Amino acid sequence: MSHTSHSLSKGRRSNVGLFLLSGNSPTKESMMKNLTHAEPYFIMREKKELQKRLLDKNNELLELMQRVEKYLMRIEK
Repeated sequence: MSHTSHSLSKGRRSNVGLFLLSGNSPTKESMMKNLTHAEPYFIMREKKELQKRLLDKNNELLELMQRVEKYLMRIEK
């Protein structure tokens, strides 16, 4: 299961919990409305996570490029 679908399924469970705590029985419409309202949060969280992973990969790439550059300078001497 991908991370995104896991996050969304977790969100659905918490939405059901909110309805149960409030004493209202959830209708399909109200649950879908609640899930739709929560979607931007999950998208933003996923976006932040992907941005962090991209930054980590960029740093790895930069480090590798510096190591290659040092290696090439040693060879040229």
